[in-house]
Amino acid sequence: ECITLDEEGLRKVERMIEIYGPRGFIIDTFNASRPARRPHGDLVKEDYDLIRALRKFGEAAHCGVLVLHHASLTKKSDTINAGAGTHGLAAAANAVLTFERARGEHDAIMHVAGNDIGNEGKQHFTRDKRTGFWSLQGSADQFMRSQARQDIFNALALKGAMLPTELAIIMGFRTGSKEYERLKKTL
Repeated sequence: ECITLDEEGLRKVERMIEIYGPRGFIIDTFNASRPARRPHGDLVKEDYDLIRALRKFGEAAHCGVLVLHHASLTKKSDTINAGAGTHGLAAAANAVLTFERARGEHDAIMHVAGNDIGNEGKQHFTRDKRTGFWSLQGSADQFMRSQARQDIFNALALKGAMLPTELAIIMGFRTGSKEYERLKKTL
């Protein structure tokens, strides 16, 4: 059932949480449930108040509330503000999880951020092509390194600090080769 999160809809959500006592409640998607904007209203305050009301219901019932929302089409450097809409959405949330992947790819990075998060970071997920389910693979830092970078880290871990020329020899790169020049740029 699609509920519009106006005053009546919020009362309905609150009653559903009270009656059924779920451990989690999902709003999918926020745009489909968002009430109409008020003419000349404060958009940031409207978004903030709406997320804050949902958060309050969840906190009172010890129920996690997950609000699914689309990312902005414009690339933003701070993933906490990557959602489409105003900053009021992220400002009222306990945490913001941003799932990022290239179209058609089966690997994604989930950015975890928030005021109440002790260990903000990034996690790597892989999508099963057959089932469509996503599986946590571990830290995104490992995944985001290219194979060449990973080879450099492995060589440094094995031998310790060294000059670029020494590293190039260990990795089998000839001085002056494209690989050697890329290695110098990487370091």
